[in-house]
Amino acid sequence: MTTNTDLKFSHAKLLTFLAVLGYFILMCGNGIVSLSNPDEVFYTQTAKEMLKHHSWATPYIFDAPHFEKPIFFFWLLMAAGKVMGVTPFAMRFFPALFGILGVLAAYGIAFCLFREKRSA
Repeated sequence: MTTNTDLKFSHAKLLTFLAVLGYFILMCGNGIVSLSNPDEVFYTQTAKEMLKHHSWATPYIFDAPHFEKPIFFFWLLMAAGKVMGVTPFAMRFFPALFGILGVLAAYGIAFCLFREKRSA
C-alpha cells in the first residue's frame, strides 16, 4: 500500500524528470543552430529594432511599425536580448521555457483529473 508521502515523492520525481527531459529537448542546442525559420528572423529583427528605437509600445520591422504579434511576445524577446544579447539561444529561450512549463502544466492537470482513477 502506498502512503501519501510515497505519492508526493514519486510525484516530485516525475515532475523533476519531465522538467529535465524538457530542458534537454527544448533548451539544449538552441544556440548551435542559427535562426532559420523566416518567422524567427522577423521576430528577432523586430525585437532588435524595438531595442534600437527604445520603443516598448510599437513593434518595428525595417523601420516601419507592424502589429503582427501581441506585444508581450516582443517584450520577452527584448528582455532576453537585453540580458543575454541578441543570439539564437536568447531569442528561443522564452518559447522553450514556456514549452517546458506547458509540459509540466499538462502533467499537473492530468494528475489532478485522474488522481482517483490510477491503479495501485
